[in-house]
Amino acid sequence: MSNSILLLETLIESERLEIASELSKQDYFEIFSSSNILKDKDLTYDELQSGIVDGGDDGGVDSVYLFIDNEYVNEEIPSFSHYKKGVSIELVVIQSKYSEGFKEIAVEKLNRTLNDLLQAEFDKSGLSLEYNKNVIEKFTTIAYTLKNLVVKFPNLTVNCYYSTKGESSETHPKVKRKANRLTEDIQSNWIDSKVNFHFFGATELLKEARRTPNVIYKVKTEDGFSPDKNMYVALVKLSDYYNFITNDSNQLDKNLFEANIRDYQGNVNVNKAISNTLQNQSNENFWWLNNGVTIIGNKMTSSGKEIIIDSPQIVNGLQTSNEIFRYFSTSRKDDFERSILVRVICPEGEDSRDKIIKATNSQTSIPAVSLRGSDKIHRDIETFFKSNGYYYDRRKNQYKNEGKPIEKIISLSFLGQALMTIILHKPNVARARPSTLLNNNEEYKKLFNENNSLKSTYNSALLLKTIDIALRKTEISSSERGDLSFYTCLEVAYNKYQKLPTWDLMEKINIFEITQKEIDISFNIIREKYIELGGTNKVSKGNELIEWQILRYN
Repeated sequence: MSNSILLLETLIESERLEIASELSKQDYFEIFSSSNILKDKDLTYDELQSGIVDGGDDGGVDSVYLFIDNEYVNEEIPSFSHYKKGVSIELVVIQSKYSEGFKEIAVEKLNRTLNDLLQAEFDKSGLSLEYNKNVIEKFTTIAYTLKNLVVKFPNLTVNCYYSTKGESSETHPKVKRKANRLTEDIQSNWIDSKVNFHFFGATELLKEARRTPNVIYKVKTEDGFSPDKNMYVALVKLSDYYNFITNDSNQLDKNLFEANIRDYQGNVNVNKAISNTLQNQSNENFWWLNNGVTIIGNKMTSSGKEIIIDSPQIVNGLQTSNEIFRYFSTSRKDDFERSILVRVICPEGEDSRDKIIKATNSQTSIPAVSLRGSDKIHRDIETFFKSNGYYYDRRKNQYKNEGKPIEKIISLSFLGQALMTIILHKPNVARARPSTLLNNNEEYKKLFNENNSLKSTYNSALLLKTIDIALRKTEISSSERGDLSFYTCLEVAYNKYQKLPTWDLMEKINIFEITQKEIDISFNIIREKYIELGGTNKVSKGNELIEWQILRYN
């Protein structure tokens, strides 16, 4: 056994015992592999787990992730009109096995699956005999996306990873040949696509595990001044700003944008205007015609014509940043003449930070989920959860990065799903729209305001977490668990008082009294009707199942 394999095994087991002791070594290896392979994507544990599709009939695919313009996509997009020509689509397919070596049959199996399912259209009913529901659902979303974006002439990249604890340098030539055939087969189906196959072994995994995302950034400035010790205002050349916002792979550095709550709006009027300003140089400098960007950080210093920032976050200027990125990525021009106005602020305390985020984004009509975390109610929820041994991740990946146990971290989206299920009695919405369900202002205000009980909020999250953990201990397939966990949660809550749950009832409920037997009975009741209606994710996302469930209670 090589030193790299020994070190990897030690690291994985140490991490597993610390943050996911309830998982088997193979199950944790899947999360470990995806987390490190996708390190620069900065996905949460919920997002990482949402991509796992392994189990019976997985076709050699253990995890699959779709990114559009470097943003993770986990549900069907209602409209594609805002994407620009040349939109970037990246598909990441991971096969992860906690074993040594890379096997020929594994690559062959993966090739056959991708030939079947990586299509703009495929026969779902026929292929469902060969592949599990999770695999079919993922590739249905991928097919739907590819079909709708074909008119945008997308840049498609497929990255396949075969991850084991073996040494990739010892991969047999026959296995490499099979991998080459896989890339050739995909490229023959998708003209102009870029397809890469990566053998990811102990050496590669250790390298990624040791690598930490950059937290200290430098920005070259043209000119600037500091009104006080916590602020710096500067002009930055567009070329230098492009270098600041991109990583070593020449992609937008996502770590810089987590606090920015407005999703990139694509081909809307304001971005057309920014794009036109960039493309058509005039006598007016760029910064004369643009509001610039605001960056917050933990600390900063200036050295000559350079600002050094600890943990910078671009809190206003996402649209401008994206347009600058697209301008340099597509035109490959040097632009050393024009500049952008940059404000760097290092606020003292979380309250000040949140006020800056909200104030600099006040023009947003419908806030995205990440802005919600700046509301005072979420700071209160975070404090209450922490006092009860759980970590509310209102700022994305704060507690993941601190190494807190996976099952103790509650994301904002997960809490939204729990409250949508239990308080609003809409498990179908929680299932169908995990990423966007809190974009509805009316529903958001019902679920998150200071009149609602913090204990009820906590109990709702804990109940859904308890249901999820209990179902994972059974032989239930991951696809059925994903489809029915929210319905089971509502069923268990109803059975406690023979009433639909309310804020008052959820304040009284004792989650620790709920037994595995109660959960199993509730699940089986829901599952029977689910199967009768067709047993698909379409059923779990639709109205029939929840209407039947509510009717039983009345």
